[in-house]
Amino acid sequence: MDLKKKMSGLFYTGLNWCSDHSAEICTGVAVVTSVTAVVATVKATKDVIPELDAHKEEIDIIKANKQEDGSYFTTELSEDGTKAEINQITGEEADKQFKKDLTLAYAKTGLTIAKRYAIPAILEITAVATIISSNKISRQKNAALAGALSGLQVAYDKYRENVIAAVGEDKERDIRLGLHKEKITEEELDADGKTKKVKKEVDVVDPDKLSDPFTYIYDEKADNFNKSRGVNRDVLMIKQAYWNDFLARHKRVFVNQILEDIGLSCYCTPMGQVYGWIYDESGKSGSQNYITFNIEDNARFMGNYDPSCIITLVPDGNILDKAFINEPVETKKAWAGASY
Repeated sequence: MDLKKKMSGLFYTGLNWCSDHSAEICTGVAVVTSVTAVVATVKATKDVIPELDAHKEEIDIIKANKQEDGSYFTTELSEDGTKAEINQITGEEADKQFKKDLTLAYAKTGLTIAKRYAIPAILEITAVATIISSNKISRQKNAALAGALSGLQVAYDKYRENVIAAVGEDKERDIRLGLHKEKITEEELDADGKTKKVKKEVDVVDPDKLSDPFTYIYDEKADNFNKSRGVNRDVLMIKQAYWNDFLARHKRVFVNQILEDIGLSCYCTPMGQVYGWIYDESGKSGSQNYITFNIEDNARFMGNYDPSCIITLVPDGNILDKAFINEPVETKKAWAGASY
């Protein structure tokens, strides 16, 4: 009984594994099948050459038996198959018999080729069909993933609304960004130009408590981070303007594109690959039509006191189903010497 349960468990485990990796399995099978088809084609070509030579010789003999005067010589075996009789046919019967023999010879040649290359052709068709199946499975999984992400975003937005209603917007922001208060001492110049120490209470980010999937800390982890005060602020403001211009021109921007550009590729995720912004002048899609890094709320960063900051992106949502709907564009055919 235990052995039966173990075998059943192994079977269903293997079945689930095959289901999870069905796209990869199909691709692997397609590669192996395609290589096998190439090997089988080479072997079939080697075997078919002598047979094609024999068929060519038969066709040449048939053509040689057709005389200039229209007559045609046929070769017929005796009933016992031991003797060959050569007969000369003239008139319309000669043309009919010539065409019949030639057609039969060509048909035999085609049948030989079909027989030799049947297996390689079936293997290659199987490889193509398997690749198509792999692509179909991948598209179905991506569609399911996109649907799950959309549902997750709706649930997350609803949860945020409930939290804001319960504790207030400021408290919700502190929880979402992992902010807590800390007292620091800084040196400042007073009106007389003398240095004095001032105690301040500032917001400090705890990276381990960040809960917003589109909130990032721009610090030494960024590839192009600069420790000089003010440089990062200017760079991020320029990047923000660039991506707004890019959105207006290309009509779509994904979160991962921005993260890679500002040096935070370490934060790229599958969600960032499908979430982003679209530019819709009609306003029917409800898109924002702009991108903001929300760094203006970082007073110390904007005031050049701190080189690091918090970046919070607010994408339109999952735009994968809208990002590649292209409007028809009038195109021209180019030719040498054309002037426009």
